[in-house]
Amino acid sequence: MVGGGSGHEPTFAGLVGRGLADAVAIGNVFASPPPDPILACASAARGLDLQSCLAAGVLAAEHGAEATKGMVAGKSRAARLGERALGHMDPGAASAVVILKALATSL
Repeated sequence: MVGGGSGHEPTFAGLVGRGLADAVAIGNVFASPPPDPILACASAARGLDLQSCLAAGVLAAEHGAEATKGMVAGKSRAARLGERALGHMDPGAASAVVILKALATSL
């Protein structure tokens, strides 16, 4: 699944199809889509109920966040850390896991 602001809608819509993304969630111009369209796309794309989609999202986010421990940032403020960043989870990825878990338990 992909998504983004409607200023990029033609690009995102073109990524849906066989061998590409399963669904696209569109937000306002240059803004991320709100949660409702994202959840609707995820449910429709996988044919799963909302709780199953959220559980899969949490697992994927946890896996992705764990993978950041072996990455060295090339841009942003973390780039100044260089090799010292190895072994440390990206704070943004960790925050995404916390947010997804909170969303999954609240619905």
